[in-house]
Amino acid sequence: MGYNFKKVENRKIIIEPPRLQGLKIKFLKRYIQLMEEDVTFVYLDETWVYQHGVPVRKWVHESNRRGMPAKIVMNEGRRFTILHAGGKFGFLENCLLS
Repeated sequence: MGYNFKKVENRKIIIEPPRLQGLKIKFLKRYIQLMEEDVTFVYLDETWVYQHGVPVRKWVHESNRRGMPAKIVMNEGRRFTILHAGGKFGFLENCLLS
């Protein structure tokens, strides 16, 4: 469709060191082993939202370079962190932290 999810400001990206590939493979093998043993996993997810709701990313069509606004310097306000836990049986009760 021609869309890419891009940052709308100039920030450097973090590149993963090659040594982490082996650690990921080791983790995935252990993860698969535990899944076959029917272990129940609990997953954590964290996100955040700024007080004034300033977006950092947006969908931009590759043909519309002008759709990328200039960097706006403004106070984003306080950042609120949201954390929740869940698994194959849904979200865990009383685990939502915000």
